[in-house]
Amino acid sequence: MTFDLPPDAAASAPSPDNASFPLYASRDAANAAGYLRKIPLVTYFETSVNGLVVGAPVDALGIQVGQVTDVKLILDLNTAVPKVRVAMELQPERVFQSKLLPNNMTLEQGIQKLVNSGMRAEIATANYVTGQQIISLATVPGAAPVQVTTEGDAFVLPSQGSAFAAIASSLSVISDNLAKVQFGKLGENINKLLVTTNTAIADAHLQQAMAALVQTLNNLNRGYGNDSDFQHNLEQLMTQANNTLQSLDQLSSYLDRHPEALLRGRSSQ
Repeated sequence: MTFDLPPDAAASAPSPDNASFPLYASRDAANAAGYLRKIPLVTYFETSVNGLVVGAPVDALGIQVGQVTDVKLILDLNTAVPKVRVAMELQPERVFQSKLLPNNMTLEQGIQKLVNSGMRAEIATANYVTGQQIISLATVPGAAPVQVTTEGDAFVLPSQGSAFAAIASSLSVISDNLAKVQFGKLGENINKLLVTTNTAIADAHLQQAMAALVQTLNNLNRGYGNDSDFQHNLEQLMTQANNTLQSLDQLSSYLDRHPEALLRGRSSQ
């Protein structure tokens, strides 16, 4: 158990006899109780608030400006949409020691101006090890103005999902899209394409080789007599070579007309 004297109490008069001094669970709770000015706020979330508890800080730009006072699940059977109602209180004395509002502006007008400038309540992670969550009053660029309403004496602030939830949602969409890609068929098509391409390249080289062979045979034909056995065998070989070249020409013509055959194979028609 620890006792301390508030900084502004050193110059004050001693406490009267029989004065009571409430005890608090923590130093933060004791400090919060010492703030006289408290502005009640309420916001609603439709996403998980796991890790957000009563007493959690409310901050703005990383500086604590209040604390959470209540976390409650609300289920409206008319819409069947569960929501979480988070009540909190701002404590301006944590940050501002002087008057905050201009003389011609009410508290409601001041909060409305902040909301119109993009102020939104969102869930933020304070500790990734323990999972502790806090409420962060963030400014969202380009946010549309929202009319501030009240619940009793509390102002209702608009909320937005946490940045982590948005990232998780995006990753989920990417994961779903990847799951739809048929990688097995894609791999099979790539393999077929590679095999067909290699075959086509080999046929092209064969066509060149056969053309060179025919040229060589023609040269040999001019070097021997017309009635020799070599001449007859040579003519037979040239005929076979010409037939091969014709087959290659037919294949080349077919591929020119049906390039999709490289991927799907030749049609049976």
